[in-house]
Amino acid sequence: MGNSKWLLTALVLSLIVNLALAGFLLGRSSSQHSGQWGTPDPAAGYFRLIGFLPEERRAELQPLIKAHFDNIRPEIRETRRHLRSMYEQLNAETLDSAKLERDLTALRQLLGTTQEASHQTFVDLVRQMSPEERQQLAEAMRRPRDAEQDRQRGTRPPPPAADGDTGS
Repeated sequence: MGNSKWLLTALVLSLIVNLALAGFLLGRSSSQHSGQWGTPDPAAGYFRLIGFLPEERRAELQPLIKAHFDNIRPEIRETRRHLRSMYEQLNAETLDSAKLERDLTALRQLLGTTQEASHQTFVDLVRQMSPEERQQLAEAMRRPRDAEQDRQRGTRPPPPAADGDTGS
């Protein structure tokens, strides 16, 4: 019995470390926290992705993005609920491993659902872009961001200067 308790404890600690690492990596690659790392999901950070466009053009595309977030809001709430439940299980005196497994399964399904919706919105967004805008988007997606400058600025980077204007 003693060995199984140690094994269960080691399993839970391993799970915590893996979840923390996954959360850290996902957080680093999100639109608000991405540094020099890219993100494997091309649809992550819509407002950052269209940041290269002039303000008027961004305003035209923003209703599509807002509608996307409105549509996935229930999944986001449900994700948060399962995360809270998972943390409660990790902090509980007695672990309910079955509940923890159910929460993790639900999280995996919810993240897949929201990613699928995000990818469809990404396709819809790109359909509304000109070939030149799509090329600029591809460039913007490959370009690393300077997270420290973003934090100091408190906003996303402005669009690049047009027609050789250096902004100074």
